[in-house]
Amino acid sequence: MTLQQCTRADLLFVIDRMCKNSMGKWELKRALSDLAYEKEKARIEEARKYAKLANEARREYISTMSPYVGMKLSDVPMEVLEKAATLQKQIDSADRKWAKLMGVKLCGPKKGGDGNG
Repeated sequence: MTLQQCTRADLLFVIDRMCKNSMGKWELKRALSDLAYEKEKARIEEARKYAKLANEARREYISTMSPYVGMKLSDVPMEVLEKAATLQKQIDSADRKWAKLMGVKLCGPKKGGDGNG
């Protein structure tokens, strides 16, 4: 039997047995600390991925809309506005995922909100 084949109850039994025998509680605390570190590192790396996606979409949004700065919205081609709206959705989605991973509350209207608070 391997650790991957163990159930949760099996793993708890093994840990308890190891603490009673050759491994002390210090080794268990160290293993739990190492596990917490690895999980934190993975969470931060995933958050970086979403920050990078949001940044790339923002840059594309700016590039898409910059030729139309100062123009009336009605003079901007509809396909440009549709592309900008799609990019804004990508930005918002990546920002929400980043904020959730980092434990940050974003300001502004909630998803599906009307913007009135």
